[in-house]
Amino acid sequence: MIEKVVEGARDTFVLDVVMPAVYNLFKVSEPPGFSSAYQEGLRQPGVVTVAYSIHQSHIDVFGAALTSERLLRYAQQAVPEGRQSAVERFIMPVAASLETGHQGNFLRRGYHKTREMVQKKGLHLFSTARKKDELYGIKREPYRLKEIGRYLRARTNREGIMVFPEGSVQAGRRKGDMKEDIYGIQEVSEHSLAMLFRILRKRGHVMFIPLRMHGGFRAFSPDTYLTNLKTVMSIFSFGLLGKPVSLEMAMPVSDLE
Repeated sequence: MIEKVVEGARDTFVLDVVMPAVYNLFKVSEPPGFSSAYQEGLRQPGVVTVAYSIHQSHIDVFGAALTSERLLRYAQQAVPEGRQSAVERFIMPVAASLETGHQGNFLRRGYHKTREMVQKKGLHLFSTARKKDELYGIKREPYRLKEIGRYLRARTNREGIMVFPEGSVQAGRRKGDMKEDIYGIQEVSEHSLAMLFRILRKRGHVMFIPLRMHGGFRAFSPDTYLTNLKTVMSIFSFGLLGKPVSLEMAMPVSDLE
């Protein structure tokens, strides 16, 4: 009984108090000349933007949303007022087991709240099935076919694509090691980049933007789903007491180069 009360209090605090202000945790940076290079790349015929990020914690999706917002702003600035930009929103696949609740009710509730929040910044989430999701009894093929369809329609729909490596909290670190070693959701698999590029090259060209996002596991544990006092202070000081998650955008690279 006591455990359920504690879990309920934790869930309410994280979902209703911390999450609405979580963007304050991210320090976003880009190299000089990034915006002009991106805008120039968008002038290529039939190009689709693909942003690909390191992934360490469930909160990294908010960093992806900040990236989407920035790229959409640059895309709009590249066209005359009143004209449609080459990219009007970003889409991003996430594990179907989050939406279905197979990973737990807390993450299911968090997913639905997150989806609403990031959509306001131009990032639209859709479900796909990882190989690991088969362990929950989720069939991959229907999800994968829909995912491929989304990618094939991305250029026509004026959509960019945001991708995290397919992984789990068991990947990329040693249990209990939360200091210098990578800790969190890291594993890259056949599901991610190579397949995506093969699909997109059938319809046009790809502009690839690597992202380095680091520190999310310290702000929100991928194991316990708990945050800490330092993170809470950072959130509600609007980042004045430090931003523990760094998000570095690299220069865009076209497959035509």
